[in-house]
Amino acid sequence: SVRNFVDYNNLSFIYSTGLSVSNSSNNTIRYNRIFNVTYAPINVNTLSQYNSIIGNTVENNTLRALVINNASFNTVENNTFRNVELFEVVNFAYNNTVTNNSLINSNYIGIGLGSNAHNNTIQRNRLYDSPRAPFALNLDTGAADNYYSDNNLTGFRGFGVYLDNASRNHF
Repeated sequence: SVRNFVDYNNLSFIYSTGLSVSNSSNNTIRYNRIFNVTYAPINVNTLSQYNSIIGNTVENNTLRALVINNASFNTVENNTFRNVELFEVVNFAYNNTVTNNSLINSNYIGIGLGSNAHNNTIQRNRLYDSPRAPFALNLDTGAADNYYSDNNLTGFRGFGVYLDNASRNHF
């Protein structure tokens, strides 16, 4: 799919994924309220590129709030994630921008970059009030050449930044 707008929807009590973009480009997901979704309220995956995820509110989901998997050149900005397991998982993804988002009360990881995440920019995000979460920023094996700056990480019980066999990242 190309050039679709998903605007101003309320999605709740969904067992799997709230909004999913797969093999798609130039779509905009904005100003949606997504809550009580089991897996991933927002899922950008499988060769998706140049999509914008802007101004959404995600609350009370049991697993991942946002997943970017095998996707590139996507923008995630000005979203609020509250009472989630973890904010973002980026795997096999490159050149994505995550900026000006708020994460309140994560249970596990704030922002996680996983296997083969390269050249992603994580900037000016606010991650706070997560006393149960062991990691604010987690970079897993193979995460390389990612850029982090001006993130506010407050109230995590463990590591602010955790590097697990990651390399050439810039803080």
